[in-house]
Amino acid sequence: MSLSLDVRRHGGVPTLFINGRPHCGMMYYGRPNTVSDFAAAGVHLCTAALSATEPWWIGPNRYDFQAIDRLFDDYVAADSKILLMPRVHFGYGDMAWWAQQNPGELAVGLDDRGRPVDYFARAADNGVGCPFSFASRKFVRDASRALTALVKHLERRDDGERVFGYHVAGGISAEWFAWWTYIDGCAEDYGAPCRAAFRQWLKRRYRGSVVELRRAWRDRRVTFENTDVPAPHRFDDPRSGVLRDPARAQPVIDFCLFFSEQTAAAIDALCGAVKRACRGRKLVGVFYGYMWPHWNNLSPARQGHAALARLLKSRHVDFIVAPYHYDHRGLHGVHYSQTLPAAIHAAGKLHLDEIDTFTHLTRWPYESLTTVRHARTPDESRRVLRRDAAALIARGGAAWWMDLLHQHWHGHPAIVDTIRAARRTAERLIDRDRRSAGQIAVFVDDRASAFMRPGSDLPYHLLTAMRQFDLSRIGAPFDERLLSDLLRDDLPDYRLCIFPNAWRLTPALRAALRRYVMRDGRWSLWLYAADVYEDSSEERSAAPPVRLSAAPARELLGIRLRMNRRWAAARIELTARRHPLLAGLRRGAAYGAPIGVARQRETIVYPNPRGWTGSIAPWFAVEDAAAEPLGRAAGTTAVGLALRRFATHTVVFSAMPCPPARLLRNLAAAAGVHLWTNEGCVVAANRSFVGVKSEAGGWVRVRPPGGRLRSLDGHPVRRRDGAVEVRLAEHDTAWLEWIGRDKCTAR
Repeated sequence: MSLSLDVRRHGGVPTLFINGRPHCGMMYYGRPNTVSDFAAAGVHLCTAALSATEPWWIGPNRYDFQAIDRLFDDYVAADSKILLMPRVHFGYGDMAWWAQQNPGELAVGLDDRGRPVDYFARAADNGVGCPFSFASRKFVRDASRALTALVKHLERRDDGERVFGYHVAGGISAEWFAWWTYIDGCAEDYGAPCRAAFRQWLKRRYRGSVVELRRAWRDRRVTFENTDVPAPHRFDDPRSGVLRDPARAQPVIDFCLFFSEQTAAAIDALCGAVKRACRGRKLVGVFYGYMWPHWNNLSPARQGHAALARLLKSRHVDFIVAPYHYDHRGLHGVHYSQTLPAAIHAAGKLHLDEIDTFTHLTRWPYESLTTVRHARTPDESRRVLRRDAAALIARGGAAWWMDLLHQHWHGHPAIVDTIRAARRTAERLIDRDRRSAGQIAVFVDDRASAFMRPGSDLPYHLLTAMRQFDLSRIGAPFDERLLSDLLRDDLPDYRLCIFPNAWRLTPALRAALRRYVMRDGRWSLWLYAADVYEDSSEERSAAPPVRLSAAPARELLGIRLRMNRRWAAARIELTARRHPLLAGLRRGAAYGAPIGVARQRETIVYPNPRGWTGSIAPWFAVEDAAAEPLGRAAGTTAVGLALRRFATHTVVFSAMPCPPARLLRNLAAAAGVHLWTNEGCVVAANRSFVGVKSEAGGWVRVRPPGGRLRSLDGHPVRRRDGAVEVRLAEHDTAWLEWIGRDKCTAR
């Protein structure tokens, strides 16, 4: 009987099952030369890239699996217990023949003047040989047939007992990024397949009504037959500031939404082919849903990742994988995904964490990450990997350790011991309650970037900078959710809800916000803009006109806002005296964008060759006598940070990004969030496990909201006043078991 895998909810979270038994989901990525490093740690699930070095799809309906067979034989020779998940790359050098035979099916990029750009001349060193259009039906059909042949071949090998899943990969870095994502001064996709698919999408979007299309686009001459992909210069039009004004940018907004939906549709079709070929008995998944920007990929909509909610509805996708974020990930950094683990779990999918951490054995040949302080000794490698393992175990998910360059990054006894200990800890807790202990939720709108200029670094500061540098340090865990998760009826009892990009809401979301967030004493923090697109109702017509306005925000939040279209510094100066939310913060202190130089050195490339933006337009000031002013927009007298209390809930609004850790911690405490440790510590926790990382080291006090904690890893522990104190070295992480609790922190 063939090996069988599936994903089931177990211990409260989606869990990998192998032949009907739960598995901790710990894997690795590597080549045969590194297999022994992980086998020694008892990790035998391996994801193996099938790249241009193993060409197998060699022509129309022609396949040669000899190289793959030899590769698999090499893996098995290195570890007789190994189970493999091939990562199948589409679009690279081994598929150049398809591009040559189908030039009209490729993605087409234009420069800012609308001139075609030779992809291979601009991206000569990225290994791409076939930048197929994600809208190409022909490519999806051909690739689906090829995948079917590959899967059937591998399932015949060893009666299917050696393969546990299939990772479908395409686009830049095999992560389903649009082909032109990292090529400045270009826009895509202007090829015939994309243009035709966009027109069909518009017909569905506007329910076949030309009247509605013309109304939305403000164009009396447009029809479904003559619509086209907007000209490149329109995508970064600065006239309305960082937010797109539908009065002039609705065609761009529509295309950005379409582009991600089309990407998700292509992924779904390819995964469906794999599911059918393996008769649903193996895992199938993809890289997708990168919601936390870096400076060089600021817009999920630009790269085709703004349809996570859609892809999570697919019955063909079992797991979503993403690397953890590259900013602030060194020895004194943190570990958080580039996607939304809690949202993926809520959809019943497995979240896979790609842990490509540098160890002291890494020899990095590139310019990226060179200013980040990485591990330099075996003990420092152990510490940073313990941090990674704590994040993995606390989220109740799965992961693969990644030796990206196949250099034996994990080939040291201290590292092998660390991975073995992590595996054993995850196995020990597999049958326990592993639901999140977070009482804070960050609700991220996966579609929001369609409404923002792709060149603005405001999303980086609203999302990534806040999480990586400040929210992570408040001493309490938090969940990362989709904004659309508010429509669910099974949300835990979050006490603090944070909205970093909720500037475009539908009537259903407004109703959900009133039903869940604005009741039961909850607190909410709204950053930059909240529901600022007027008349976004989708009930009265197919596509009603919308415009930028502060009016919807006033109605939703109960705080009167005024929209300012002039550019202003993206900073808040604190003005209130002796306010509890500002305890520990100096009056006159400021926060906002851009991040400081010390933090910039923790980003993927320093210095940022594009520079950072320190100004913003439009922006929204508080003009409400019932609100408590806490800070002003820098250089103005306008209130930019304010709080308003209602009988059923409390709302805090910050016009600018990057509220500091102390403010976030004070806000969490006021909302009734349990604070596990002092400020500065990183806490990852579920209902059975707690990971605590300290930069300073020494005795770290950890106080659970009930029950007791005991060490899982041998760190010295002493009990005092209902808490435990754990002795840690600098930059080290404690693994603690939470037992005998008398309450849960998120019901």
